[in-house]
Amino acid sequence: MQKKTKEIYDSVQKITGKSAPRVRTVREGNEIVLSDQDKVKERWKEHFCDLYNPKTSSDEKVLDECPMGGRSAEVPAGAMREEIEAATNRLKKNRSPGVDNISAEELQAAGQSGVDVMFLLCVGRYGRRRNSRGCGNRRL
Repeated sequence: MQKKTKEIYDSVQKITGKSAPRVRTVREGNEIVLSDQDKVKERWKEHFCDLYNPKTSSDEKVLDECPMGGRSAEVPAGAMREEIEAATNRLKKNRSPGVDNISAEELQAAGQSGVDVMFLLCVGRYGRRRNSRGCGNRRL
């Protein structure tokens, strides 16, 4: 079956004469042109790593001074709870549940206890993120 499919695609390509051009060289820096396919692949890998994982610097002092509901005297815990409650109420009904398999109806039916659980999850995640390194890839 796969052989026949490949033959069909090959014959269509011959008839239409269309083919995608391949990148055989890539420029590294301003002057060096790489033509070895392994080096080209490695350069593309570096490019996308830099693109999707930018190197940023942050000042830990600024992060420590950021207000967080329930963590700072300036921002009461109720502020974050109100945000969670408002976000839960804005969820559209009759939609597919997310990756956590919890539907909007279930979150809304949980009421105040659901808001309390979400608050604890958010505060717990915030605390782990501030106290450990390299956890930016974790999900709730």
